[in-house]
Amino acid sequence: MQISLRRGYFSLSWRNPMCLGDTRHLQTKSVWRAEWEQVITPYFPRNKLTLDCGCGPAYYRHFFGGNYVGLDVQRCFSKGGVYVRASATEIPFRNKSFDFVLASALFEHINDPDKALSEICRVLKKGGCVLLSTPSKYGAKYETLKTYRGYDMEDLERLVSHQKLHIKKRLKVGSVFAIMFAELENIFRGKIKVSKTELPSFEGEPYYNLLERSVFGRTVLKLREITLRLALTLDTHVPLRFIYQGTCILASDYNKDN
Repeated sequence: MQISLRRGYFSLSWRNPMCLGDTRHLQTKSVWRAEWEQVITPYFPRNKLTLDCGCGPAYYRHFFGGNYVGLDVQRCFSKGGVYVRASATEIPFRNKSFDFVLASALFEHINDPDKALSEICRVLKKGGCVLLSTPSKYGAKYETLKTYRGYDMEDLERLVSHQKLHIKKRLKVGSVFAIMFAELENIFRGKIKVSKTELPSFEGEPYYNLLERSVFGRTVLKLREITLRLALTLDTHVPLRFIYQGTCILASDYNKDN
C-alpha cells in the first residue's frame, strides 16, 4: 500500500494488518450496526484503496484487508490496520489518494459537514466512489455521542449536491421492526439500571458485559440474538419505510470520463 500524507503530518501508524473477519457475535451487536452492515457492505469494493473517514473502532476494517486506512479525530482504533488521528474537515492526505471513501455515521457529529465532504471529494481519485451514511432525524435520538442533527434522504441529497458527485444509489436503513426492537431494548436497559451515558454504540459496552456474567444473562443474550434476527428478516422482506433509522447514498466522482 502506498499513500502520501500532506506535508506537516506525521501521525500515520502501522499495526498488524491481518484480516481476521467479523468475529463479534450477533448477541452483542447493536441493532443499528447489524442493519447498517446488512445494507452497506454489499457496496464495498474489493482490492481498492479505501479511507474510512470517522472510523471509530474500525468496525468495517476486515472487509477491506490491507487496502484500508482509518481516520478519526479520537483515538479509538481497533488492534489492526493503518490509522491516522485527524479531523474529517482537515484530511491529511494529498489530492486523489483513494479509490473509495466510506463515511459512515460521520456527518451528524460534524459542525461543518460541507467542509468535510469537500475534503472527502478532494482525496477521492477520478472515477472513485464515496459511500455516505447517517442516522435520520428520527434515528439520531439513538446516538450516544454528541450529535448536531440527523439527515433524512432529502438532507443527504442536498449535502451531496454541493459537490461534483453523481448519485448512484439511495438506501434507507432500519424500518419499523428494527425501531421496535431498539425501543424494547431501551426499556430493558432501563430496568437493569444501566445509564445511557454508559452505553457507547459499540460492542463491549457495560450492558452486554453485565449480562454475560450469569447463566440467566447469557440466556437473555441468546434470546436477544433470535429476536434481532427476526427484526432484521422482517425489515428485509417487509420494508415499511415510512419511518426509518438511517439514510445512505453511494456516489461517484463526476470526472470519471474526463
